[in-house]
Amino acid sequence: MSGQVQTKRRPRLDLREIPARFSKFLAKQPVGVEIAFGTAVGVLQGGALGYVLGQLTKSSAQQMAGSAGNAGMAQMMVQMQGGSVWGQTRSLAALCGASGGLSIALKKWRKKDDIWNQMGSAAGGGAAFTIASGNTGVGAIVNTSLMLGLFTGAFYKFGEMFKSDLQESDFERGRYMLTTLGLSKYSKNLKRGRLTDNTIMLWNDTALQEVRIPPGPRLLILHHLSQFKAEAGKPSRQTTDYPGVAMPSAKH
Repeated sequence: MSGQVQTKRRPRLDLREIPARFSKFLAKQPVGVEIAFGTAVGVLQGGALGYVLGQLTKSSAQQMAGSAGNAGMAQMMVQMQGGSVWGQTRSLAALCGASGGLSIALKKWRKKDDIWNQMGSAAGGGAAFTIASGNTGVGAIVNTSLMLGLFTGAFYKFGEMFKSDLQESDFERGRYMLTTLGLSKYSKNLKRGRLTDNTIMLWNDTALQEVRIPPGPRLLILHHLSQFKAEAGKPSRQTTDYPGVAMPSAKH
């Protein structure tokens, strides 16, 4: 009917996109703001973890203290705890806060993120942890910093052995296409199956099924691709665009 008012459908907000959007917003802020935010987040995360671990250690120590023959083990656990629940909370908050802030600062300063950034931030966190634990001796601070820095470096190298050689930009067009179809929840499946942008024109039902995309969304994707191929094959429209960049709207 001509008098009927048509309203545009508002795109649904994908909660999984919020962290990425916030990271982009934060990256546009002054360096000091980004460092302060990273430090604050680290303090909160480390403090929460320290409090939980402190409570668990305290509970275990109390149970052991009540059992015959376990008094020595209980005393050792109390010493490992750092004297109190709040002591362990403070120590881990300092560790994570310093590491988080230094990681951002080193990345901004060196214009890259590599093993040296990871080792440096871990070493700084180790120093903060030692001081917050009440041990201000230079030897203890240096030893803890070196130990955490070297351990982080070794762990980083070990992780590189299993790191994918693909970049996030290799899936940009495919993810955009899924977003236009309202299927952004399956974007992560593309990386799982290594369905990069240069494979889009080769996607078929079998490939999409192997990355665990359900039948309904698979039909929408394949229909959308077939529309694009048909439009691209017309003499009046010669294009080198991939689906997801300059695509015809899907008809439902």
